[in-house]
Amino acid sequence: AVVSTQSTWEAVVSTQSTWEAVVSTQSTWDEMLADGMQPDGYAYNAALGTVGGVCASQDLTPDGTAFLRRVLEGYAEGGLADLRVNSSTSPWVLPLLRTLSRLGLGTLREEGEPPLSAEFYKGLAVAGLRSPEPQDWELAFAALDQMHDQGHAPHATTYASALKLGGGVKWAERIWAHMDSLGVQPTFSCYQHTIVTYGKRRAGYLRVEALLDRMEEQGFVPKITTLTSAIVATQPWRHEYQPEAPEHDLEAVRAMATAPELCSLPDVVAQGGAISDKHDQQRVDNCLRLVLRARKHGLSLEDETYSAIIATLGSCGALDLMFWFLRHAQDTLDSHVHAFKAAEAVCGRLDGGWAALAGEVRGAVT
Repeated sequence: AVVSTQSTWEAVVSTQSTWEAVVSTQSTWDEMLADGMQPDGYAYNAALGTVGGVCASQDLTPDGTAFLRRVLEGYAEGGLADLRVNSSTSPWVLPLLRTLSRLGLGTLREEGEPPLSAEFYKGLAVAGLRSPEPQDWELAFAALDQMHDQGHAPHATTYASALKLGGGVKWAERIWAHMDSLGVQPTFSCYQHTIVTYGKRRAGYLRVEALLDRMEEQGFVPKITTLTSAIVATQPWRHEYQPEAPEHDLEAVRAMATAPELCSLPDVVAQGGAISDKHDQQRVDNCLRLVLRARKHGLSLEDETYSAIIATLGSCGALDLMFWFLRHAQDTLDSHVHAFKAAEAVCGRLDGGWAALAGEVRGAVT
């Protein structure tokens, strides 16, 4: 009982100390204004930081809310451009966003009053977008809407910083929908981060194709890393391929993969065996389309790109094409560790002579 009472009093003291910080800040603020001093950006950040810190653990009292409104009003009327809500260094920004949202972001500035800065809204939005809680994402979008209503155009870098977090396919599509609703022109990073997310989530070819087409229409040239992620996005979710009877002729594939001169890609495509599963065949076709897109832009395939291609083709049962790309990687790259690891992973799940074929290719060609 004694311990319980002590703990209770410690909580009260802690609460009192927290609110004393706000009272102290408010007193200092009033003294500063009474002396005719104009608060600078640092003073506004300190005041917001104190209030935001309180918001993290408890709701604002009416006095705290009134003080918060006074701080925002003074900041807006002062027109200070150096107030930046930095979510990466200020843990109080997300609680502040939640509190301001409860108060009503649209009510912070009345009609005819000076608006808050674009940087202020951007900082709130970035904090919300970086939160793991979906409800904070909606608060972030509301902050960006309010930023737009105040006459500021949200910049694509705000969205790019959120897309970099890789929150998932639906999350990325929600961000793009909001960008489009405000007419924000995406940057290269928006495309890059989204396609990387689509790759990690195996989002499928149609999604990456639509983004790549839009990217090129905007004048951007994808990097080979972008196309590597796009290829990974075409892979099926299942990670094992172990057919009862491989549809490709082992000896024919071995002869092609270990020949002194490698045949052309169109030749191996024309001669290749059919894949019975239509979905796997579509994934193979899509993978090859992305390879052709890389060639169209003059991009050289890297070890990781070959690895993605080989894993995709192997998981779909296109063993002839898989070994063609493995051999091509060996012929064109100084280092092809990832390519061979991907091929060995596929071969290790196959029966008979297939399991050793990657090693034979490695040893047959110097």
